[in-house]
Amino acid sequence: MPKSFPLALKMKESDSPTSKSRADFGQILLESVNESISIALGRPITLELNHHLQAYLGLSVDEMEHDVDLLFSSLKDSFGMQGGDIRNMVVRRMYQKAGIPFYEVGGTLMIQYVHELKRIMAKERIHH
Repeated sequence: MPKSFPLALKMKESDSPTSKSRADFGQILLESVNESISIALGRPITLELNHHLQAYLGLSVDEMEHDVDLLFSSLKDSFGMQGGDIRNMVVRRMYQKAGIPFYEVGGTLMIQYVHELKRIMAKERIHH
């Protein structure tokens, strides 16, 4: 598991996590991936994506949240250069759905933001 790293989240009181932010991390990840790919391709592909993940990667929807690294590398393999744009869109959508402001920090990989969001959401769940 990657180490936690400080993000410049600059949260204000008005930015405090909403009840939506306490939603399931896996659900937020799945929705964000589906929505981002659908936007990039101009049509929904939920069923095709789920089939692709299972058939070619051996990754079920339920396992997706536990192997985000594999998921993100498959986006690059499946969509080439556009895969990076989709990955970035996924991360931004995840933070939006979680109700947490997203600020990019130079030199930070997108996958690190996902792991940090997962850590934040787990911490929130413990405190509620």
